[in-house]
Amino acid sequence: MRERRTRAVLRPIWRTYRWLIILVSLLTVCMWFVLLRGSGDSQDSSAANGVLRKLYAPYDSREIRWLMTNWPGVLFIVDPSFLDCVAKTAEKFGVDFCLGILSQNDVVSLGSYPISDSELKNFTNYAGSARCIVTENLVCGRERRDFALPHCRNGEIDSKVSHLYVGNQGGQLIHIAIFQPLSDGLSMTSQARSTNKQFASCRRHWQNGQGMWNFSALAFGKSNRVYDRIALTSLAINSNIMDIPVLIPTNLEEFRHSYFTSNFIPCNRSSVEAFLKAYPNMTSTDDGLFRARTKKILFRIRKILDEAGVVWWISSGTLLGWFRQCDIIPYSQDIDIGIFIKDFKTNLADLFEDHGFETAYRLGMKNDSLQISFAFDETKVDIYFFYEEFNQVWNGATAYVAGQKFKYTFPRFTLCWTSFLGILVRIPCQPLTYIRANYGDTWFRPVEKWDWRISPPNAQLNGFWTENQKTEAIYLNPKFYGGNGDVRSVNATI
Repeated sequence: MRERRTRAVLRPIWRTYRWLIILVSLLTVCMWFVLLRGSGDSQDSSAANGVLRKLYAPYDSREIRWLMTNWPGVLFIVDPSFLDCVAKTAEKFGVDFCLGILSQNDVVSLGSYPISDSELKNFTNYAGSARCIVTENLVCGRERRDFALPHCRNGEIDSKVSHLYVGNQGGQLIHIAIFQPLSDGLSMTSQARSTNKQFASCRRHWQNGQGMWNFSALAFGKSNRVYDRIALTSLAINSNIMDIPVLIPTNLEEFRHSYFTSNFIPCNRSSVEAFLKAYPNMTSTDDGLFRARTKKILFRIRKILDEAGVVWWISSGTLLGWFRQCDIIPYSQDIDIGIFIKDFKTNLADLFEDHGFETAYRLGMKNDSLQISFAFDETKVDIYFFYEEFNQVWNGATAYVAGQKFKYTFPRFTLCWTSFLGILVRIPCQPLTYIRANYGDTWFRPVEKWDWRISPPNAQLNGFWTENQKTEAIYLNPKFYGGNGDVRSVNATI
């Protein structure tokens, strides 16, 4: 009789809640499976820690709260998983839900602008023995020739903190990436290079004295990146979870786009030393004048094109000078710029002329081999427009007297950032591939006599302009060119 009564009570409970009971049972089995499997493996143990945090402490933000309260500067969240959640699901599930993601990660990434050495020392002392703090420095100057960055002054041998890590006994590592300020409101984060070997002094913080923090889970700082002006905004979060402001970049879409696309490639100082050793007479007293003009002109070009929303990069001989010499090629006496034809603006020439440039010539048409040349301060600026075609891109040129068209083909490329003459400019992310296509395998050897029609290995004849097309396809400014195309300018490069 008692057994029948028990069944009568349990039967409706089972019918109503059977799926919930099954789900809880499965989760419990999975959790214990991960824990048992990870008993002899530190990496799987880290995964087990993540499962525990996810199931039992989804909103444990005490460590982040402590950091944001005691950090001597302003901290903001740059963790990709968190920002992705805010951008895509916060409106539906709320920011509190996204904050819970942070406690699931083995590594949580925050951002900060530089703090002084004294502030860092005070912070480290205040953290005490409960936390292990390790800094990673970016050394400038001659000690790191292969990693010269825009904020490093010539001859500087001091070091700057580029990353800071705060570890605790819970197994979670908090990573603070330092955003180094650059010119024009831009900032940069360098590649994180730390490993567990640098944390030997923190062994007492690892679980059971033998675990390790999972650096493979470091999502922010995998390469050098450049960011545009970062404004911050405060998130509205349940005060029971976080009772202090939580800051994130205001323009999430732009910040996330920069995170995925704004790789920074420094010029290779070792390559410069090898080049100067092989060709010691490649510098002269006249180089300084052309270098100063180039820097002034690039500043103007950046202002014009950036304000117009046109993506551009240094190309041809200017790119070769950066790659081979981290400098100008003194005998070239011109500046080469690349722009995808999809970014062409009909008022582009007007924009340049409004800033003191003169149109020297315009060759080609928008749908075929367009190039525009400007003159400024006795220096020629060549803008080549690139056309995308299947798995390659190409730009064109025109021999205006004969009406010949030439085509220069390159493998497809993406764009990164670099510092050239102290100015942030874009370059192809695959610079050597680009340069080899344009200059061949002998790109390292200086060539002062260069015929743009036959010297480049990727040059090919691409037809002729008809007499009817020439009216639109060939414009020569009479100030610089005579009726037969003869150069009139004092500067022969025009």
